[in-house]
Amino acid sequence: MHFLIVGNKPPGDFLAPIVHDLGGFSLGRFFDVSALSVLRFRCCVLQGRAALAVANLVGQEESHPAFQQTGTEQLASTLVGMLSAALQGRTYGGSVGNSIWHPTAWKVAQGLGFLAKADVTKKPLLEAGLFPYLIKAIQRGAGLDSASHDDKLLITHCLAALWQLCFLKETQAQLREQPDILALLRDMSQSTLSGIAEIKKNASGVLWMLQRETAERENAAKLTRQQESKVKGHIMISVRISNPQRVTVSPVGSQ
Repeated sequence: MHFLIVGNKPPGDFLAPIVHDLGGFSLGRFFDVSALSVLRFRCCVLQGRAALAVANLVGQEESHPAFQQTGTEQLASTLVGMLSAALQGRTYGGSVGNSIWHPTAWKVAQGLGFLAKADVTKKPLLEAGLFPYLIKAIQRGAGLDSASHDDKLLITHCLAALWQLCFLKETQAQLREQPDILALLRDMSQSTLSGIAEIKKNASGVLWMLQRETAERENAAKLTRQQESKVKGHIMISVRISNPQRVTVSPVGSQ
């Protein structure tokens, strides 16, 4: 395990600020990714910060060794737990040494949005219970005109994560059972408010995924009907065999 220690600060103290200040994508300059096996530690705070680092650093690289080292299920459950705590205003951690952390909801959602882009993480995120927390956050968009800057960032990133999860049919099925959320998504995608371009794009992306699936089903059904109609429309032929040496072919109805 190799960390570049800044002063005498332990890894857990500087990992999260780097994720925030450098946007996560420059982390490779500061420590060996093998250090992210820190997720195996018992300290929840250190696990949470390391999970957020993985999400921001390698969220789109499915072959990255960090996925093999930490396991997508553990990454998913850790980050979903962090988002749950952040949305409820709870601290995260406290299992070892009374170490606690107040994760910022939109920063966790940003990491989840990156992580959800990898196909190998979509199912684990859904199974970890991410969907209802995304919906809870997106519901804040009902008051988008008066939403705080942090809430707009939260909605943006939760929509981005939901868009990625909509590649799973299970997510689409759950979403179709919530007409109020679908109406809210349509409102956000058509909003004329300024400064919410990413929210509009991500909401439109979610709706597009649902419409694409519906269109595919309708096209398949239409093709089936056309094939059935084509079969029924064929000229039916009655073959009469009066004797083994003679075959008479005539349209149905002819005598």
